[in-house]
Amino acid sequence: MSESPRGPSGAGYIVVGVSPTSGSPAALRWAAEEARRRGARLRAVSVWQPSRQAAVTGIRPPLVTTPTLEERQAAAVLHLTNTVHEHLGPDTDVECQVLIGSLESVLLSATTDAVLLVLGRVREDPAGGGVGRSLYRLIMRCPCPVIMVPDD
Repeated sequence: MSESPRGPSGAGYIVVGVSPTSGSPAALRWAAEEARRRGARLRAVSVWQPSRQAAVTGIRPPLVTTPTLEERQAAAVLHLTNTVHEHLGPDTDVECQVLIGSLESVLLSATTDAVLLVLGRVREDPAGGGVGRSLYRLIMRCPCPVIMVPDD
C-alpha cells in the first residue's frame, strides 16, 4: 500500500529546493511554516550531479578505494537530512530526497504532485552561466506555483 501524497488535512506536498552549499535556510523555514499552516507535508529536495571518478592509468590498482556512487549519494542524503534538522530542528517531519540530474529536470520531477515549490534566491553566475536560463525554464514549466524566498 503506498502512502498518499496528501498531508494530514489533505493539503498535499510543498517541495523546497535545498542548495547543497548554502542549505537554503530562509527557504527551508518559510516552506516549513507554510506546510504547517496548510497542513501539508514538506519534501526537501537537493539536486546532485556526482563528480566523475578520475581514470587510473598504469598497471597497479589505486591504494585508496573511492566511495561508490551509491555511497556518495547516501552521504548526500545524510548531508541534506542534517541540514534540514539544523535549520528546522531534529523532530521535524520532512521527506528528504537527493536526486541526480539538472536543476530543471529534478525539480520538475519532484513537483509532479506538489501544491507549491519554494526556492531560495539563486545567485547568478557573473560570467553568464546557465542557472538563470534553467531557472526560467523551471518556472515556466512547473506544474505548481513557485515562491522565491530572499536570503535572511
